Amino acid sequence: MKDKSLKEKNCLIGVVSSDDDLDYFVNQNWYRIPEKAVGNSVSLETINSAKGIALYQTNAITTGLQMGIEYYGEIQEIDFAKNRNIQFWINQKLMEIIIS
Repeated sequence: MKDKSLKEKNCLIGVVSSDDDLDYFVNQNWYRIPEKAVGNSVSLETINSAKGIALYQTNAITTGLQMGIEYYGEIQEIDFAKNRNIQFWINQKLMEIIIS
C-alpha cells in the first residue's frame, strides 16, 4: 500500500442496533461507548488516536441501511463523561455515505 492514509488505523466503528439510537446519534452529532468497553472491546490508545467514527447499523435498524455503514464523521472531541460513557462529539453533522 502506497497511500499512508490507508495504513493508519484512526477510525472507530460504532455499532448502532436501534432506530432510536441511530436517530439520536445522527441528529445530536455524538456517539457513546460504555466505559467498561475500554480494554475489552477497544483500547484507550485506539480511542485517543481516533480521528473519525463510522456508525455500523445492525440488521435491527429499520429506518436506514441494515448491516452496513451509512454515516461517518470526524471526531471533534472525546469526553470521558460522569455517566461512565465515553462520548465522541462529531465535527459538524454526521455525513451520509453516498454509493453510486
